[in-house]
Amino acid sequence: MPVKKSAALRLMASRRGQRRSARTCRPAAGANSSNNLHQRFEVVFDDFIPETALANGAFNSAIYFVPLTVVGGRRVTYMEYVNYDMTGGFMDGARAFAPDGSYFTTDGGRFAWHKKPPSNFCVQALVKSEPRLILRTPMLAARITNVAYTPLQHERDWNPTGYYFQNGGKVDRLGYGPSFFSETATTG
Repeated sequence: MPVKKSAALRLMASRRGQRRSARTCRPAAGANSSNNLHQRFEVVFDDFIPETALANGAFNSAIYFVPLTVVGGRRVTYMEYVNYDMTGGFMDGARAFAPDGSYFTTDGGRFAWHKKPPSNFCVQALVKSEPRLILRTPMLAARITNVAYTPLQHERDWNPTGYYFQNGGKVDRLGYGPSFFSETATTG
């Protein structure tokens, strides 16, 4: 299936949690601009694409091109979910074997919920979902590997074991964050 020049493509790069608006790709110098070679791409920076630290603040990662739509706006990349409401499925089994009201579904069968029996004042609920990503046109997708870049400032890392992770949350059982003062510091 041919891809229109104006078809939306998603460009994913490893620049920690940022979104950029669509960019225009310019033709190379000397290229025939009468062919309308200007294309717009939605650029998404993804936190989960691995990056490797190089020397002097440089990094190495990959860029992914994932087609979202093709000719006529037909979606070719989308999410699907297991329907827990289907006949003979999860909810039919829950109705047969579990106490009434302990299982239910939401969002048209996308999420299956379980209300656990309360223990004292503790009430717990569990939720299950089974999503999958569908790409109908893998022949249009691409990956460019070993792309080196040097950011002006690296973003914070989501991974607690990452070099750029900063603890900004509550860390002890009482809910107090890290202190700038030692416990033995004197006041006054």
